[in-house]
Amino acid sequence: VPRYLLLVRELTRCTPQAEQLRACVAKFDAILHTVNERKRALDNTRKVRAIEASIHGTFASIGNQCYLREGFLGILGADEEDETRSYFFLFSDRLMLTRHIPNVSPCKDFKFDAVFWLKDADEVTDEMENEEAGAEDEGEGEDATESAASTTGSEPPEHETEGDERACMFGIIMKDFVLGLVAESEQSKLEWMEDLSSAIQKLKGK
Repeated sequence: VPRYLLLVRELTRCTPQAEQLRACVAKFDAILHTVNERKRALDNTRKVRAIEASIHGTFASIGNQCYLREGFLGILGADEEDETRSYFFLFSDRLMLTRHIPNVSPCKDFKFDAVFWLKDADEVTDEMENEEAGAEDEGEGEDATESAASTTGSEPPEHETEGDERACMFGIIMKDFVLGLVAESEQSKLEWMEDLSSAIQKLKGK
């Protein structure tokens, strides 16, 4: 279809009176849009069914919801073992928490743990804002630490990895609690926050 559409558009540019050709271009555009939407829906259905088939456990059917993204996210407050295995799937109506356990059952690499319904979410927040506010409140204590470090020629006691982790923190404000998460990188954090915020806003009709 795209090839024929390009041909008709070229003919339209070369034809002085091309009302019928312009009508054809409009019809081709409509057909191409329909084909692309149906293909996108079919690809999404296949992806969702593949994910459902890979998860061991009982959970609500995902149905025709749109798949948005997936990946490892740490959970603030979880023990180290749970944090390293926490694997999330984001759909247009829910955030699904699973545990990545290869071959937990035949042909399944994930174990269902919990679901967070986005209709119960208020917003996505950058946890670093709270961290920075706390840092400002400490004020003189930090200045004293940095001064002591520069005097002795040693580095401040805070480890770089801890700072990196804080930069990757974000949270989802639910009705009764805040789900604190840690992304694998700052870029990953921004992408998760963007997709989560967009899904929440769509559910709210914004």
